[in-house]
Amino acid sequence: MTQKRMRRAIGVIVIGLCLLGAGLLLPAIEASRPVGGSDDITYLPTAGSVKMMSLGYSGLMADIYWTRTVQYFGRRVNVAGARFELLAPLLDTATQLDPQLMPAYEFGSVFLAEDPPRGAGRPEEAVALLERGIAANPAEWRLWYELGFVHYFNRHDYAAARQAFESGSKVPGAHPWMKQLAARMAEHGGDLVTARFLWAKAYEEATDPRIRANALALLRELDHETAISTTSASSPVAEAAKAAKTVQ
Repeated sequence: MTQKRMRRAIGVIVIGLCLLGAGLLLPAIEASRPVGGSDDITYLPTAGSVKMMSLGYSGLMADIYWTRTVQYFGRRVNVAGARFELLAPLLDTATQLDPQLMPAYEFGSVFLAEDPPRGAGRPEEAVALLERGIAANPAEWRLWYELGFVHYFNRHDYAAARQAFESGSKVPGAHPWMKQLAARMAEHGGDLVTARFLWAKAYEEATDPRIRANALALLRELDHETAISTTSASSPVAEAAKAAKTVQ
C-alpha cells in the first residue's frame, strides 16, 4: 500500500469513528439540556465547514444532522414555552450537506410551519426551506404539495397555494389530485371542504406517526366545526359538510 493510500485509509477510519461517536453522543447531549432553556442557542458549524471535515462523507453527515433535528424537535413539540431557535439552522445544514435529503424538506417544513406547541410557528422559514428543496429537486412534485399546504394552512395565502399546487401538477408523475387542489384554491379558498380534503390527504400520505396524529386531530376538529355549523340542512355549509365526508 502506498503512503498516500495509507493516509487516506487512516483518515477514513478516523472520520468513521468520529461520526459513530457523534451519533452515539447526540441523544445523551440532547437529553442533558433543559427544554427551551437559555442554552438552546449554541454554536453550530457551517455546512461548508462540516462538509470539509466529512472527507467526502457529506451524505452521512447530513443523515446525522437530520437525526439530530428530529431529536431536537421531538423534545420540544407540545411542550409549553419551548423554543425552536436551532430548528431552521439544523435543517439548513442537513439540506446543504445533502440537497436530495427529502425527509428534511417534507417533515422539516411541517416542524417549522405548525403553530406552537405543535411546531415552531415559522411558516416563512418553512416556505424558504421548501423553495430551496424545489430548486434542488425539480422532479419532486411532493415538495410543491408541501409548499401549497404551508401557504394554505399556515400563511392563509390562497393565491400562493393555488400557484404551488398548479406548478406541482405540471411535474411529470404528479398525482392527479394536484390539479383538483389548484382548482379548489381558485374557487373555494378557505372553506371547510377544502381544508378537510387537504388534511385527509396529509393523513393518508404521511409516514411519520406524529404528523399522522396531528392530521387526525385536526380532521376531528374540522368535523366538530362542521357539525356546529350545520344547523340548517339547506345551508351552503350543510352541503359542504355532506361533501366533506366523501373527500377521503
